[in-house]
Amino acid sequence: MFRSALIAAPWLAIAAALPALADSTEAYCRLSRHDHTAPVEQSRCQFSQRQGNVTVNMGSRWAFRFDSENEGRSYTRDNLADGIRFSREGEYTLTVFWAPPQ
Repeated sequence: MFRSALIAAPWLAIAAALPALADSTEAYCRLSRHDHTAPVEQSRCQFSQRQGNVTVNMGSRWAFRFDSENEGRSYTRDNLADGIRFSREGEYTLTVFWAPPQ
């Protein structure tokens, strides 16, 4: 018993030090800025969520982070049947679709 505990202890320490994996998937994004001077951008994107915190990467140009603790303060989140919409008032709306939008 003591010997197996000595063998398992290092593996448990390593596992505890590793970050929890996020749910991540390829999605399709539409970025619309609220000043309406820039065109709407649409592209594939990478959506990742961990403990309610969301990260969305649209290629190498755009990276968005929505911390769950700031929902309702710095942004709003609307869960849709086909995706999720994030809005920052006066700045932009980012819609993430699970399938290519029609």
